[in-house]
Amino acid sequence: MTSRGGSQQELRAWNLRRLLDCLAQGPLPQIELAAASGLSEATVSNLVKVLLDQGKILLEPGVRNGRRTKVLRLRGQEASWHLGVDLGRTAIRVASLTASGDARVHTAEVSAPYPYSHAIDTVAGLVARFTEDGLPAAKPSGAVVAVPGLVRTGAGTPPGLLGEGYHQAMGWGSVPLAKDLAAALGVDVAVENDCNLAALAEMHEGAAQPYRDFMYLYCDTYVGGALVLDGRIYRGGGGAAGEFGHTSVDTDGRPCWCGGVGCLETVIGGAALVEAAGGGVDGRPTTVEQVVEAARAGDEACRDAVARAGTAIGGLAGTVATPLDLGCVVVGGALAGAGSLLLDAVRTRLTSFVGRLRPSTPEVAVAALDADAVLRGAALAARQAARAS
Repeated sequence: MTSRGGSQQELRAWNLRRLLDCLAQGPLPQIELAAASGLSEATVSNLVKVLLDQGKILLEPGVRNGRRTKVLRLRGQEASWHLGVDLGRTAIRVASLTASGDARVHTAEVSAPYPYSHAIDTVAGLVARFTEDGLPAAKPSGAVVAVPGLVRTGAGTPPGLLGEGYHQAMGWGSVPLAKDLAAALGVDVAVENDCNLAALAEMHEGAAQPYRDFMYLYCDTYVGGALVLDGRIYRGGGGAAGEFGHTSVDTDGRPCWCGGVGCLETVIGGAALVEAAGGGVDGRPTTVEQVVEAARAGDEACRDAVARAGTAIGGLAGTVATPLDLGCVVVGGALAGAGSLLLDAVRTRLTSFVGRLRPSTPEVAVAALDADAVLRGAALAARQAARAS
């Protein structure tokens, strides 16, 4: 027969194992450890002291819900956080993402074009600031960098090498971005197209959450996109899949900077939209944001310009979505701010693609994370890469 003392010892040993099992899922503040284990805060407090004395766990600075705190983690368990970087045209932004999902962002305003060396130095400086935020380790587990341009993939392409002409506003030429940032940060770095990462974020946390097959369109000064099939970004043989802005929608249309003719960007991009709304003369709108604002206020020329853009988007979306049987079309960027003025035109055009094989059109939705989608997607991709390694 087991003695009372033996029963208490067994219970204590079981409770200690319970705490260790909970911490195996990731670092936790003590109060959250109590909730996760189902034990009282007093019991957890006593047991934590035992585990600290035994050297099985560590107490260290952390971030929870945007605030500094103390977290407990298993000794030997990597105190990991994940880094997302967005090399934008007007700002360089970095985001930390902890195992618990807490995020922290630091930003540096820039003006394109900025030197390549400035981009590297700025990212390194911003990342160094995370140590001031109380993150549990000086370096992330890895990083993913978002760039507004084509990232080549496929045979014979060095990983992270941006092709000639990358980011036409910068003129950096062919640069080993992943290699240089890895050297500056001391971690593994991957490079990814910004729209691909925005789509990833919308799939996990935004407008595309219910779908595993959808297309994402970014409609602003420039037009980009991404294609998600079976829950994964589809890049194609060379990394250009999803570049919907440079898909020809008018074979007799205008030349595009990419070398194509009648690309979607020449029809609905910033310059085309402003021209359709009045050309920026006599106080007329000069930016996509101004066209959208005027359209929402009732300006007929701007409303017509937005509606024509919606029709063009709907035509391209139908051409892509029908053979691939996509469930959703997500529209982001400044043009998406027109809301129903844009989406109604997209939906109307999409109805012409409905037939016996496809009795309904894909859902059309405005991106939910828009301004933060790229950076959030980069951090999520870094976390996915760490978990897969």
